[in-house]
Amino acid sequence: FANIFMAKVETDIINQSPYKPLIWKRCIDDIFSLWNINKEAINNFTELANSFHPTIKFTAEISDTEITFFILEVLRFIHRDDSDEKIVLLLVAANQRRER
Repeated sequence: FANIFMAKVETDIINQSPYKPLIWKRCIDDIFSLWNINKEAINNFTELANSFHPTIKFTAEISDTEITFFILEVLRFIHRDDSDEKIVLLLVAANQRRER
């Protein structure tokens, strides 16, 4: 029942927020999301999310370059060519990046 409840809470939060994530994926009690807004707007979204239920609190780990989500490390880099600039996300198993 907790997953159904959280899905409803998340839907309500996103529908009422002026900010919408590009990607929003939840696994149990962790959420991976991608945004095209600044850090202040993400903090505003987090404050809105925290006002929805007295016992549910959201936190945000924000990085411009990389973040670990479970066993995956998500790396960000920018690819530029003559006509376009693309942001590319790479998923790397965290244990593959350890030095031996």
